[in-house]
Amino acid sequence: MHYDINDQFAADFEGRWASDRVTNSYELAVQSSSVFTGFAPRAILTYKPAQGMTIYGSWARGIMPGTANLNVPLWSPAIQAQARAVPGFTVNVGQETVDNFELGLKRQDNIFRYALTGYYMNWKNLKNQINFPCPANLCGPNLPGSNAIIFVPQPAHIYGVEAEINWAINEHWDMNASADYVHARYVRYVDPAAIAATGTQDASGKTIPGFPGSQAVLTTTYRDTLSGDWDWFVRGNVAYTGRIYVDTVNFAWIRPNVKLNARLGVERNGMRFEVYGDNLTNDKAWTGGLRGTQNNYHLAAAAVSQVSAIMALPRLRTFGIRATMQFD
Repeated sequence: MHYDINDQFAADFEGRWASDRVTNSYELAVQSSSVFTGFAPRAILTYKPAQGMTIYGSWARGIMPGTANLNVPLWSPAIQAQARAVPGFTVNVGQETVDNFELGLKRQDNIFRYALTGYYMNWKNLKNQINFPCPANLCGPNLPGSNAIIFVPQPAHIYGVEAEINWAINEHWDMNASADYVHARYVRYVDPAAIAATGTQDASGKTIPGFPGSQAVLTTTYRDTLSGDWDWFVRGNVAYTGRIYVDTVNFAWIRPNVKLNARLGVERNGMRFEVYGDNLTNDKAWTGGLRGTQNNYHLAAAAVSQVSAIMALPRLRTFGIRATMQFD
């Protein structure tokens, strides 16, 4: 729903109602189903103090179904004790919710366009998956398995800022820049699997792994007429990616890196031919990673697992030719 309060103020409201049935411990003696219902609203208030300028504030809530740790009574007493000793353990894990608050400013004229946004997210009942290895691949009487798994609800906070600017320097040359900073932390988080590698299982206050804390991109393009209907262009792009943590306790990370890319091409009526070079400095930083385990050797009949990192390989310096065509 949209409401024009006056010439400068407007309000928008929307929402989604969800109902999800979740079945846990399927085909086991403790199988049970639960229905999670919830309303995911969104509200936006906008203010336009001048031509081409918008200031806005918004609040939105995201929801995901909860779960239940019903398998615990089926496990051996030793594994049950480990599971119940985890701080925050509960049989029923409630619905996961994220409340997002955002405040932003946008401005656009014939030469400049810029935007600045700040946001804060309060994440409740984040599903902290915890695995306990089962000796001899037996988690309990008549219950085979390599790992016993529980989910513990945990809180997390995420906040950050994003900025973007586009500048038409002249009729041929433009420049675009963007940058963002994000502070994503677990309020409380336990990771028993981290003990083997780091000596600690407490990830409380640590950065959520998997994405960079800061990023920035600068792109500039020059265009001009070549001949007839054909235009030519040259584009340069430099991208900075900050540190990315690989594990929950922040003992391993991917270093910050900078990649430089370039394009030179011609285009006409939806057709484009270009030569390109990506990662011209041949930066070799990994693009992503995740802590895991690997069976590195066998001791008698038992496989010995050790902590490892599963990494995404970088794309090294690459040159190529590309042709594209757009159809209306």
